[in-house]
Amino acid sequence: MNHKHLMLKGTIHHAPFPGEVGYVDEWIKKFVKEQGMEIASGPIISYVLDEGNRGMTAACLIKTSHIAFHIWDEKNPPVIQFDFYTCGEMKEESVVKCIDSGFGLKEYEVKVLDRSENLNG
Repeated sequence: MNHKHLMLKGTIHHAPFPGEVGYVDEWIKKFVKEQGMEIASGPIISYVLDEGNRGMTAACLIKTSHIAFHIWDEKNPPVIQFDFYTCGEMKEESVVKCIDSGFGLKEYEVKVLDRSENLNG
């Protein structure tokens, strides 16, 4: 069984605003399907109004673990922090492509940990 944990931090072109919760909901469902996974519960999506932390936050439980992210729209350009953990098969290129198609990645960095044995990977 695989145990991969992908973390992406980047800037994006399209930060969803409060009225776009439905867009984010559909994007998460599409993301899960494109990764060959199944939803166990969710997605749960909320727009945070707190100054300095304003933006869309979302999480979804998948049958092989979870997806969670926050997008800060006060930043220029907007910032995304994305977390995806699965004990299923992970296709890093597909994950990045899906994030790009949904939010328009500008610059980003990705780290993938192999958590199958320890956290030093």
